[in-house]
Amino acid sequence: MLEYKGKKEKGITIIALIITIIVLIILAGISIAAINGDSGIILNSSKAKFRTEIRDIEEKIELTEIEENDGEDFKFGTIKDFIGRDDEYNEMLFIENGDLVYEKNKVSEEQAKWLEEMNIHEKQGIIPIYTKEELVKIASGEEVSISELGGRIFTFNKDSHYVIQNDINLEGNESNQWQTISAFDGILDGQNYNLSGVYINTTDHYKGLFNTNNGVIKNMKIVDCSISGGFMTGVICSTNNGEVNKIEIYGTIKSTNTEASASNIGSICGQNSNKIYDVSNYADIVGIQANVGGICGTNDVNGVIERCENIGYIVGSKNAAVGGITGTNNGIIKICKNEGDVATGTNYTWNEGGICGANSGSIENCYNLGNLGTKGLQERNIGGIAGGNGTNATISNCYSIAEIVGGSIGGITSRNSGSINNCWYIKKGNYDLQLSDSTGTAKNSGEKTEEEMKSSSFVEILNQGNSEQLWKQSSNRNNGYPYLKWEEE
Repeated sequence: MLEYKGKKEKGITIIALIITIIVLIILAGISIAAINGDSGIILNSSKAKFRTEIRDIEEKIELTEIEENDGEDFKFGTIKDFIGRDDEYNEMLFIENGDLVYEKNKVSEEQAKWLEEMNIHEKQGIIPIYTKEELVKIASGEEVSISELGGRIFTFNKDSHYVIQNDINLEGNESNQWQTISAFDGILDGQNYNLSGVYINTTDHYKGLFNTNNGVIKNMKIVDCSISGGFMTGVICSTNNGEVNKIEIYGTIKSTNTEASASNIGSICGQNSNKIYDVSNYADIVGIQANVGGICGTNDVNGVIERCENIGYIVGSKNAAVGGITGTNNGIIKICKNEGDVATGTNYTWNEGGICGANSGSIENCYNLGNLGTKGLQERNIGGIAGGNGTNATISNCYSIAEIVGGSIGGITSRNSGSINNCWYIKKGNYDLQLSDSTGTAKNSGEKTEEEMKSSSFVEILNQGNSEQLWKQSSNRNNGYPYLKWEEE
């Protein structure tokens, strides 16, 4: 019995030992997992350290912005250049549009996850432009090293998103002319910096910074430009199929076209087939055998021109349709104004108007302060708003105070085959609302005195049926004449 009992106790001891070892292995596994697992001590410690470093960088960026940029966003930069931090974080992090972002191929999957949790996102591929050499490369498809960002490489595709970082002088002259970029499908944001020295002088056609714009070009000031080109010429592009907005243009623009067919010339483009808005033109524009406009030469049936103004002097010549906003309009022009004088240099022109020369589309909520015609010349078909208003074309909620000289002239339009509604003019010449042989309709429209136009009741007339109340009046603006609400924005 004793021998049997001893064997039994020995067996129990071995079993207990095995169980103990298994328990220890399990406990060890739990301990290792606690240290290295997804929620482990080591990983949590790394995450906490990482998050602390990132928040420290964010705070330094915010402080630097306040101290050096008056609280405005710093647009692009490296961590090293911006806050002087030279470590591994400078390789993975980047400042883009004032926000901290990360370079995808410079972080681990875990780090990317942590950054997203902190609301820090992957770099979106916006390309900064600092120099004229970089600007020339837009849409080239080339890889370009940006020295201001430590030699970071960007691919300059035609559909990329570019953001100008400072004033740029192209230093253009006869021997250093801008070479028009064929097509642009991306975004170019000038951030209201000055682009100067844009120079083109040629008889070649389709000229501008770009030939065709299919993308978005915005927030640019083009100063002291000198552009001369043939058929289809503009400062921004020859043809706009995209969007152009918040642009100011200063300088001179000329058409060199001498061919029999009319060309198109304007500050923004020769021809608009999409949308142009919030543009101011201060440049003088001269066209030869051209549709000439302060904004574009021709506005196509799909074109919309909105909240634009012309202050420049607009001049056409023979066979020209000339207007403060556009030469010919087949689309929509709305909430625009013209202050510049409009004229031609010959006796026989097609059409000439404060807003557009020949209207086959819609003009609404616009006004003209510029004078029309040239004394001593019998220019023809001249109107305060449109030289001619074609069949099915409309002019509504507009006024003009132009002095008009020439032949075949009218306070709002010369020849009207369409419709005019709620349009008014001050008579400063021998003319009426429209020519007496016009076949179109004119309702709630006619002549007013200066006193009547400067009254609050006239603003109410212009705002009739307009829920947005687009018109305003102040003795401090337009010499008391009504102005458009967008001009305050």
